[in-house]
Amino acid sequence: MSEHSQREQILQRALARENLPVLSPLAVRLVELAASDDTSAQDLARIIEMDAGLATRLLRLVNSPVYRRGNGEITSISRAVVLLGLREVRIMALSISLRDTLPIKKEGPDYHLYWRASLHRAVLARETARRLALDTLEEAFVAGLIQELGLPILLKALEPEQAQGFPGLGAALEQQLQWERRHLGLDHRELGREVMGAWGLPAILVACQEVVPEDSTGGEPLVLVADFACRATESFFQPDGVFTDIHRLARRRFDFDSETVNQVLATALNYVGEAAEALDIELDHGADLLEVMEKANHALSRLSRQVEPHLRHMMEGPEGPPGEEPDPERVREEAVVDTLEAVVHEIRNPLMSVGGFARRLADQIDSQDRARKYAEVIMSQAARLDSVLAEMISIVSPYTPNPQPLELGALLEEVLASLDQDPPRDLSLPELVYRPPREPVPVNADPQGMRDVMRLMIIYAAHLVRRTGSGDLRLDLEAKEGRAVFTLLGRGDPQAALGDELAGKSFGPELGLARARRILEAHGGSLTLKSSSQARGFLLRAVLA
Repeated sequence: MSEHSQREQILQRALARENLPVLSPLAVRLVELAASDDTSAQDLARIIEMDAGLATRLLRLVNSPVYRRGNGEITSISRAVVLLGLREVRIMALSISLRDTLPIKKEGPDYHLYWRASLHRAVLARETARRLALDTLEEAFVAGLIQELGLPILLKALEPEQAQGFPGLGAALEQQLQWERRHLGLDHRELGREVMGAWGLPAILVACQEVVPEDSTGGEPLVLVADFACRATESFFQPDGVFTDIHRLARRRFDFDSETVNQVLATALNYVGEAAEALDIELDHGADLLEVMEKANHALSRLSRQVEPHLRHMMEGPEGPPGEEPDPERVREEAVVDTLEAVVHEIRNPLMSVGGFARRLADQIDSQDRARKYAEVIMSQAARLDSVLAEMISIVSPYTPNPQPLELGALLEEVLASLDQDPPRDLSLPELVYRPPREPVPVNADPQGMRDVMRLMIIYAAHLVRRTGSGDLRLDLEAKEGRAVFTLLGRGDPQAALGDELAGKSFGPELGLARARRILEAHGGSLTLKSSSQARGFLLRAVLA
């Protein structure tokens, strides 16, 4: 059979009277009302009240957070029409009726996969339309709810052998469409348009069956909104969906900032549970929230991994000059300065997206909810990574010292006192052994810059001691041949420290040493780190003329 013949055969079978889902008489009347501008509020209320089940579910829906306006409960259909508007109520009633029409049985995984995606699309589409101040909020909800209605209808129309190899109802849309076009000669969105046309649904809902290219920013606003809701839902639940991609799409397509995107996503996720209850759809909202938080956590982990190659580059940088043993710390810091600016710009926007989303969601869900606790963990991890990026920015920012006459011995005493009063977080200092110099150590340098250098050197040396060795940390300050020399000796292997896995996902000590080096070099000084047989460990030294 030719591809064209198979396509036509499948279309005929799907649209045949015995296979095409039949709208109830009430739904048919609602479709007619949706297309008419002559209907009165009393006519609509009377028609809806003829079906007690529809009336009950509609009242549940209008009182859910998705639609609720004000604090008062709406207890009658006529009141709903007055408060929400004629068009809004008839579209809402139509969405409930259409939900009963689709051939999805409650038993089995297909039900959960289909309706989970459909409800998230519906609520996301409505919330996005609201943010855009569109006057088609209810149409947006229905468009999202029935966007993939052609899929179960298509599968029902296929012969068993024709459906073999189909990727499944839970697969990504692009994967489904590619398989359908390749094996059947048509796709379920095309069939969806045919079915909706046969039902006489409004043209704007039919238009939302369009498959919109990801880079598209022009066209019918509601079509773009429905496509965005579809992609956002996939970013939540598809294994290959990238959570931060949806922020980039929202910025490009709607000019949303990260805060607005996060508000849309978090609000929609919070409302889905009550929308499911109102529409009598069985979903495990708590489990779905946890799955979304897991996706956000994976996105955060990806951002951390993006930083790792740059750290590896710092650790494994190029060889030094021929015949000269390379200084691993110097190589590392030079590589950092070369690459940090690009890393910061690459990571910070998506990091703000993930952290902001977790914060928004935590603000909206119950304090005892497991998803709330998960969100708080993600917020903490995002804040830590953001502090790393802030430190990166400080390293690549220009530094100009303000030199003045100083005595380094007195300055070092200040630094040691500050470390005692304000010790570094997540690092316990070893015993510091320091004997003040016999003679003053005068320099011409920036006071705060020198305080920072000595504090950062001590913290990094303590990091080496704690990570790769034990014992105390010896500090020595002296004036030697017209230069000030500050030396730290301790047990620890600088080469072994190079293998630390992102220093526990924190760059603090390494970046601190990079910053100390830049300050010293701005003063015409130098910093070296090497193995020391004297200390049976390492020697870290700063020299300032």
